[in-house]
Amino acid sequence: MESIPTSYYSGTGRYVFHGTDPENIDSILDAGIQPDHETGSDTNAGEGVLNELIPNESFPFDRTNVVYCYTDANYVTESIEQQQAHDVFPDDSYVVIDVTRIDAPMYLTDMQVVSDLIDYFYGGEDAMLRFDTIKEALAAYRESIQSVDSFSDIYTYNQKTEHGVPELLVGGIISTDAIVDVI
Repeated sequence: MESIPTSYYSGTGRYVFHGTDPENIDSILDAGIQPDHETGSDTNAGEGVLNELIPNESFPFDRTNVVYCYTDANYVTESIEQQQAHDVFPDDSYVVIDVTRIDAPMYLTDMQVVSDLIDYFYGGEDAMLRFDTIKEALAAYRESIQSVDSFSDIYTYNQKTEHGVPELLVGGIISTDAIVDVI
């Protein structure tokens, strides 16, 4: 697998990365990235846990009907290195997306908070890595949600997220025009 070209580390928030099975690449290049694709187990677990823990909470997006993107090139680089070093990690491909070409609502959240909520749900408060109580974790998730008005919002969000993993949720199709590379 290739590494990420340095031009995608611009630090402006203009480029994000969508991880996918290599078998999906031809379809993505033909039709863009669809939000209604079959979601992975982490996505389903996250949605189920959020619905169980805060059933009446209204979010500006449906976690099962968005396109997930990583916002940090360093995080993706580390994932690629893990894939290359260990056979137990799935060999994902990464689609590089130019955010300025996305014509759909976008939101930032901290996916590490969702991971902690899943850990709590299945293992109790002692299983969470960053929070002492479920109340703190739920408050942190609510606070982590931010609407994106320009790609500079992504850069700012990445800078202020110290111990989390920022993710971009796109509430619509990412067109082929927004795809600039596949790694």
